[in-house]
Amino acid sequence: MPLSDVFYLAADVTWKPRSFGSLLFRVSRPRKVFLNATATQLVAQLDGVCTGTDIATTQAARYGISCEQTRADVTRVFDRLVAGNWLTTDVTRGKPVDLDQAKPPLDFVSLALTHRCNLRCRHCYISLTDHADAELTTDEWLAVIRQLQPFKLMGAILTGGEPLLRSDFWQLVEALKAINVEVILATNGTLIDAEFVEHAQNAKVAAIQIGMDGAHPASHEALRGADTFERTWRGIDLAHQAGLPVELLCTITRSTVDEYMSVVRLARQRGLQVALNEFLPLGPARANRAELELTIQQLFQLRSKVATLTYAGVFPQKADEAATFKYVTDGNGHQPQNWPKVQSCLGRDSGAHVLPNGDVLICPLLNWPHLIGGNVRYSALRDIWEHSPVFQSLRELTVDGYATCRSCANRYLCGGTCRALALAETHDLTGSPNTARCFWEKIFFARMGRAMFDSTEPFQTMLERENLLR
Repeated sequence: MPLSDVFYLAADVTWKPRSFGSLLFRVSRPRKVFLNATATQLVAQLDGVCTGTDIATTQAARYGISCEQTRADVTRVFDRLVAGNWLTTDVTRGKPVDLDQAKPPLDFVSLALTHRCNLRCRHCYISLTDHADAELTTDEWLAVIRQLQPFKLMGAILTGGEPLLRSDFWQLVEALKAINVEVILATNGTLIDAEFVEHAQNAKVAAIQIGMDGAHPASHEALRGADTFERTWRGIDLAHQAGLPVELLCTITRSTVDEYMSVVRLARQRGLQVALNEFLPLGPARANRAELELTIQQLFQLRSKVATLTYAGVFPQKADEAATFKYVTDGNGHQPQNWPKVQSCLGRDSGAHVLPNGDVLICPLLNWPHLIGGNVRYSALRDIWEHSPVFQSLRELTVDGYATCRSCANRYLCGGTCRALALAETHDLTGSPNTARCFWEKIFFARMGRAMFDSTEPFQTMLERENLLR
């Protein structure tokens, strides 16, 4: 492709700057490309006016290097992106990049439409209600959805409570589709019927995540209540047989840890995706911690098995999809050295959470009054995301400030584990993480190789050998 051409972003492609580099993705297609800092600088100049030659000249002047080298770099990057249909030289099929995006970037938003629910699951960390008095109205939710467009979201998760209890649910879905945001529904599945299926087909919902916590009625209903097993499977079958994208969510507890593989097998037999979640002792679920929380040994065995099955292809890899451009040089022929260290989940390029009353959290697990960033009834969502003093202070937290992490050699790899669990344990965001999960991280990052997956070695022996007992 000659550099004398003007290059454009393909019309169906979205470009998102990140904390380091950027991301190209297509809505409705599970594929994305990660760009390093150099490739990001090149793509950021696609304004619909500059040619490839102009971009190369700008780079050469910026870094004081030869035009021949920058032309070679630009040609290599743009040729690969054009070949992947990420860029085009056809103005009728392209568009300039949009530089006016939120900082820090936001990939996903979860909208808790209601805290009402027709179930009372024992492992649920959400404080549920039976009334809708404080919920945002339809007009208020529509106003929030209109504010999502500048974020260039990869998706919006509709959750609750049980979101299908809202009579305006499909109106809100249509509003999200109108701004080209993929919709992911999280539901308990018991309210899925023929009318739901018809609406979901018309709306082209990207994913329907349904909670299924046991392969047998007794185990599932011990967590979710009487008569929920058959009702949930009825909803699953209705949606799946209609060709809707159903994914099972299985929360693993102390009592169901020996059964989760039966759920996996059952899902695979029916051609369904399945994701596993560990029980989290947060919110109302904390009252059931003694019965439901995994022991250290159960957690170790679970994560080891899941890691093995992920490697074997049973569970999808989460790390990367498609090609990356991390090997594009920095102008001196070397890969940049300042790759960011993993500090914590807080404030990273992930998602915001809007509660039914309009309060905004940086994470749905961090649902404490002093961690609310603002309320969409009184402030614009973008202003809350970018300028909230609460969110800014959360983003400034680093693993070096966590009490028990400072001396750990793995702190920049694990990031200090979940801060919501640390806060629940110690009433301090910088406090000690959950012991069982911290043990796992130390074992994992000790790079024990086969021993990590070796179920024949006694668990006690492994802990003693790795000096993890205190």
